[in-house]
Amino acid sequence: MALVDTMKREWSLGLIPQVVALTPWAFHSFSTKVFLKGVAMSKQEEWRDLPDYEGRYQVSDTGRVRSPERRDTLGKLRKQKILKTRKDRFGYMKVWLHGPNKNGTRGRTVSVHRLVAEAFMGPSDLFVDHLNGLKDDNRPENLEYVTNKENIRRYRAKNKQTGASFKPHCTNRPWQCLVNYNGKVYALGCYETKEECYKVKKDFLNKKYKEESCGIIL
Repeated sequence: MALVDTMKREWSLGLIPQVVALTPWAFHSFSTKVFLKGVAMSKQEEWRDLPDYEGRYQVSDTGRVRSPERRDTLGKLRKQKILKTRKDRFGYMKVWLHGPNKNGTRGRTVSVHRLVAEAFMGPSDLFVDHLNGLKDDNRPENLEYVTNKENIRRYRAKNKQTGASFKPHCTNRPWQCLVNYNGKVYALGCYETKEECYKVKKDFLNKKYKEESCGIIL
């Protein structure tokens, strides 16, 4: 629903062009990638140099990364190239930057949301939070610098969209545990009581959180 609400809001502001106009129910079939493509079509894409990579790499306000046309150290003309991005196992977009940068750092894989935040909001040691919960929606207006503690609090709040579904035809275990995590719904079995469902839900989310935060729980 977060994506649907975001698209409706952008449509009301006139940011989504007629070419992607759909009836409300059809918004559910849109991926974040299609949505961002529509936004890019509706306005001029803004590109900014990456800190420490000025003239070599740029990132746009839709989360795309490119190497602009330039001449290398040997004087050879390098054509503009859009870099390929990929999702990591946690759903964040990653991109490979060839080094070295101004600090002498060699090639490295970096998070696209961190590049967008640093280019459009300035460098920071804080964490970057996706306001609508969509990890591949890396527009500047969807990103915000937050502390580690606040990032954890928001993470837990966004992943509480879970519940217990009552199924009367299951006489022995009528409560089915359903967990909405990162846009996917997990069915974690059926239980005798609603309380058991919420305990299973809590254990599941704690396990997922430990995997993403290297076990640091505050």
